[in-house]
Amino acid sequence: MLPSMSQYSNMGSKLTIRDADPLEYDNVSGLILTAYREYQHQMPCDDWTKYSTSMQDVRSRTVESELIVAVEGNVIVGSATFYPTYMKRVESRWPQEWTAVRLVAVRPDKRTRGIGKALIEECIDRSKKQDAMAIALHTTPLMTRAQQMYEALGFQRIPKYDFEPRADFVVMAYKMELD
Repeated sequence: MLPSMSQYSNMGSKLTIRDADPLEYDNVSGLILTAYREYQHQMPCDDWTKYSTSMQDVRSRTVESELIVAVEGNVIVGSATFYPTYMKRVESRWPQEWTAVRLVAVRPDKRTRGIGKALIEECIDRSKKQDAMAIALHTTPLMTRAQQMYEALGFQRIPKYDFEPRADFVVMAYKMELD
């Protein structure tokens, strides 16, 4: 399969959305940690340690997913992990005929410029090309900007797929039906 690449005009600069090169995985791992670090003090220390270790392990996820990056010039400014229908999935909790997205991350100094939206739109486009029935994702109550973006794009809550990593915290499921 040829690597996917999309171009977006982003506030005067060119944004390229493409598959990450394996040589970029360490850079993406660091970007994800930087993007999610704002939630560190809103989680118990043990939870943050487990979560941050898991999210940085981009290499192991590529067995069942595609790592997508947003690039301005030669700088990776965002990423998303996309779970296609055609790959055998272990980590994804969704039906096989759905695609899924995880760990959408944008560098803090590049936020509010549409980079996260461009990454999600790329995942939606890939899902449609695969004739997926739906695209799904999880987010948390901490991530209010992400929730607003997902809802504005047409994602709807599906509590059936929520999960609770601890008794006082719900990870919320969202889904977009695809035509």
